[in-house]
Amino acid sequence: PAAAWIVGRISSKEGANALRFVVASCAGIAFIYFLGASVLYLNLKFLAGKSIGVYQVVKIGVLPFLLPDLLKGGVAALFALKTRPLLGISGAELRRAPLHGGLTRYKP
Repeated sequence: PAAAWIVGRISSKEGANALRFVVASCAGIAFIYFLGASVLYLNLKFLAGKSIGVYQVVKIGVLPFLLPDLLKGGVAALFALKTRPLLGISGAELRRAPLHGGLTRYKP
């Protein structure tokens, strides 16, 4: 939920363009990787008793997955850019939507 909030916060600005969506996707991915690498480091260091450094954690827990995730983030950004106008949703309308009732359909 926290990564989705970060992505939504960045991409919900008015006049959002492709660059804003890509930055939002990358920020969400970076947040997820930060948490995942931190947990991996703590598990290996303290639970498994391995002597491991940050570089090794990044090498085994981040690098193998980074390119595919960035590609998926790019596809998601392109999808959001293309579908947002079709749905008639702008960033301002998303921010004004009621939290308890979910999003409502806005007519352009």
